[in-house]
Amino acid sequence: MARRNRDATSAEEKYYGTWKIVECVSLAGSVDTSGIEGCQFQLYENNDVSWKVPDGSEIMPFFNSDTYEFVKRIKPMIGGHETDVTSLKFFGTCAEHVIEFKVKTSDDLMLLTCERCCILQCQKMKSEDVELDNPYCFTPALEEGFFSDVVIKSKSGREFKLHSILLNLAVPGHNWRLSPLNGMPDNILSTVFHYLYKECLPPGLSEDTARDCIKTLSDIKEFDTFIKLCQTFLRNTALRHQIVSLIDDMHACANRIIDLFKCKKPHSKGMMPEDALVANPQKLCYVIKQAAREGAVACSKLVLLCDLFARRSGELPQEERHDIIRYAHSRLPIFIKQVQEFFEVFEYQLMLMGPDQKQEIASYILPEVMVTDLGIVGRGEGNKRFQSTKLATCARFM
Repeated sequence: MARRNRDATSAEEKYYGTWKIVECVSLAGSVDTSGIEGCQFQLYENNDVSWKVPDGSEIMPFFNSDTYEFVKRIKPMIGGHETDVTSLKFFGTCAEHVIEFKVKTSDDLMLLTCERCCILQCQKMKSEDVELDNPYCFTPALEEGFFSDVVIKSKSGREFKLHSILLNLAVPGHNWRLSPLNGMPDNILSTVFHYLYKECLPPGLSEDTARDCIKTLSDIKEFDTFIKLCQTFLRNTALRHQIVSLIDDMHACANRIIDLFKCKKPHSKGMMPEDALVANPQKLCYVIKQAAREGAVACSKLVLLCDLFARRSGELPQEERHDIIRYAHSRLPIFIKQVQEFFEVFEYQLMLMGPDQKQEIASYILPEVMVTDLGIVGRGEGNKRFQSTKLATCARFM
């Protein structure tokens, strides 16, 4: 299994990199230029895809995709032969946004065919031909403070050397000479100026600082965009916490199920443990009901998790979505270990069950029934014969 995964990974390595659409042929019969020639997309090893669309290009549905997946299928041919067909699926933020292309490659060329839509001829770009798209920011100007003409002091006396031309571009109409920001705490000013110079919130921002920024600057209208960004940050953080909490709750349910079936092993071989479930049918029924209840809770948590991520994952930045996916993947080995431990403790309980315990459990679990469809009524001597047959059958299969 591991070898097959490595082979699949090595086979996909040829697709990693930046591709440029050099020609688009419509399958609808149109011969006009599509308007997407020159668009570029990059396939990353972590199944991310990014698009670089020049101004004036026609917007296609797959430009909104942010992840991809290669799928291999075996296609039967005439004469009993089979051939591998590789498909490239682009996924958007919604579940229905899936666009599939059939893939054919030759050296540095890739042909993508979407049924009843178009054929894209793509060429792989060399590393020296790829233009770096690193956004320019003014963070060094904020950190160094060179050529500053505005100074704002924090509550602790720290001086922030700023540049009025940049501040006025970021927040027009604000009087920076007499700014109400003077005297505010360091954490609030650091966050605000990082946003003004880089147009984003600083990495590692805490929820408390974001709340302090909203509370302190809510009366200053010029910072409405900054406040909305802080509110979005708090919503996204709450969503991440909620997803992590649901995963932890499922692990907790699994642990409780395991604890329900655990029992102490006896000191000497062949002895029945005092807390063995098979020795107490009433407790066994209670444990089964509790385990079923915990299993139902875990399943409901899983449904909530899937629904929550499907509905609101589009609100998260791409990096945060992948952090959540990586966290979920990291919990899989723990979940598998819990399943294995459950089967071990459950198997040990079954090993303790002898013929006498089977008969006792069967007589306790199975209630008196009336099967009217078969003409069997649970009364008198016929009921006794029916019950004895039922108990013997149940004991035989336990």
